[in-house]
Amino acid sequence: MWTNTCRYITKNPLLLTLLMILLFLPLIASWGQFLSSGFLRETVSVSLLFWPKIDWKVAVQLPGWLIFGVISLIYTGGILWLVQKKKLGQAFLFILVGLIAAKAGGAAFQAISGWSTTQPIGAQSLAGKANLLVFATWHNPLWEELVFRGIPFLLLTLIYRRYTDLPTGARWIYLLIPSLIFAYYHVPGHGLGALFESFLIGVLWAWATLRWGLLAPVVLHIYADAMIIPSLPKMKNMPLEEIPWLVNHSMLLQSIWALCVLVFLILVLALLIIGWRKARKAY
Repeated sequence: MWTNTCRYITKNPLLLTLLMILLFLPLIASWGQFLSSGFLRETVSVSLLFWPKIDWKVAVQLPGWLIFGVISLIYTGGILWLVQKKKLGQAFLFILVGLIAAKAGGAAFQAISGWSTTQPIGAQSLAGKANLLVFATWHNPLWEELVFRGIPFLLLTLIYRRYTDLPTGARWIYLLIPSLIFAYYHVPGHGLGALFESFLIGVLWAWATLRWGLLAPVVLHIYADAMIIPSLPKMKNMPLEEIPWLVNHSMLLQSIWALCVLVFLILVLALLIIGWRKARKAY
């Protein structure tokens, strides 16, 4: 019954429209920032192999317009593919609930262990780093999904010569081992307090890959990081002179985001009640 209810909710056209607006808003904000600041004309150092707090890394120099254009195409293509396959609503709602649960689990772990997290970037000096911060919210989640979910999944498909219906043991290995490495990867930048939360989130992204394919966690992981972009003018110590486009359009962007979230929550609740009643009558 609950499966039918969820299907009813996630196929609603108004819900999908709201989701697409929410997903594309950070992309629009980022393009506005990069075009107005001239960032797209600059050469950007794109990290291919690195580890937080370690100087060694492998990087390539690419034009800003090229690398962000490619990321934008991957993100946009992923959204449209999820819509075409009728997976966007289901994946978004599942990830939303999963992230809330992971945050709660992480908070409980911090309270029990006594370990703390480091200060978020919003509390640090960001002079001269505005464009790099915006770019990192797109590059980092894409890189993490390709490395921690994409490469292990590719290895499993090569070993078992199939990408669906993997053996149970292989699924558990995929869910746990890369997620442990993913959690450890976040310790240098976020502290030991983030260890359990990062592990749970890693399991969440891995499960989403097995359930909906790699594009689902790529799109939703990017959005989970990039959704802060329209709100950058409110971040502490953010150099406002470096983000004039976002400052000038912050009221519009944040109003659209808040309105979409409000309507989205009301719509989900209404559809949940209607869908549950319909599913109950069917049984």
